[in-house]
Amino acid sequence: MIDTNKAARLILIADAALIATVPVAQIQAGPLRSGTMLPAVTLETIGGATDENLPLISPTVQIRCWSKSDPEEARLVYRLVHDALYDKRGVDLGANGFLLSAREAVQGQDLIDPETRWPNVLSVFQFIFRKD
Repeated sequence: MIDTNKAARLILIADAALIATVPVAQIQAGPLRSGTMLPAVTLETIGGATDENLPLISPTVQIRCWSKSDPEEARLVYRLVHDALYDKRGVDLGANGFLLSAREAVQGQDLIDPETRWPNVLSVFQFIFRKD
């Protein structure tokens, strides 16, 4: 079984434009960890399916782009994430599978976190990975 959060993160941390703005340590699988410097990106698998007949897994991954106080910074990080994933195909992730395709299912939504008041942009991507 592929760790879909890890596989998606590997694609993002390989993107030079994104990591020039958001350091690798701030691109995280799971919810935003306490003490994380911002800007940051978090990825969480929220659903998906495994093909019964083929070695394919199709996760739906929620991606949130965070800023401490600037909605425009959160939106910039989202654009970089979008560009890193948009129409991405044929990426060998070694032991973490093979990306067949990535597409945005829900375009970025501008939000304010109710607890921290930090601006963030929430988007959803659908991936297809080959497991072998």
